[in-house]
Amino acid sequence: SGHTLLVRRHFQVSGSGANTGVVVITQPIDSLFTQTRTVLVAGAGGGFDVIAGLPIALSLLNAGHQVHLANLTFMPLGAVEGGKKLDEVTVEVHANCRIRESYAPEIGLASWLRSQGMDDAVYCFRKVGARPLQAAYEMLANMLGLDAVVLVDGGVDAVLRGDEYSLGTPTFDHLSVAVASALELPVKVLACVGMGAERYDK
Repeated sequence: SGHTLLVRRHFQVSGSGANTGVVVITQPIDSLFTQTRTVLVAGAGGGFDVIAGLPIALSLLNAGHQVHLANLTFMPLGAVEGGKKLDEVTVEVHANCRIRESYAPEIGLASWLRSQGMDDAVYCFRKVGARPLQAAYEMLANMLGLDAVVLVDGGVDAVLRGDEYSLGTPTFDHLSVAVASALELPVKVLACVGMGAERYDK
């Protein structure tokens, strides 16, 4: 079942009457990951959704989890130089990958990850239908040994009903939600972040 994600946050406490130090406020969501080890944080609707999920990924990483990143991509994967094709839908990109297109958020993310001394692999899914996308997710789950997936929507498209007017791009979000919910994993979470980003969806 899906859950709304509240991320663990760290606050620096100071001032009169307070002990200076780091306080960890644990949210109810943390209890979902007590038995998990390997988590996929995946962008639901493509574009920069995977980057919107970076705070979640770093929080899980700091908590001791092994974290992988993926995204439903808008990049033309056939034009990516240096990418590793895992199946007909999925391409693994790294910081050393190149593409002539100026729009490549996943490669930009990989470059940032490498600059931080982190694993720079980002898994990119082509825009396909439900069955091939689900097969790609299942392939990745088996390859990485996943026991949890956090699907990230940089906005609220993923929880819209579909009858709102002036919609943004809910189709890809809903596709990813349907696919992720069908995965046989112990923990499946839907995280809507950046509230207010969908101000034109009414």
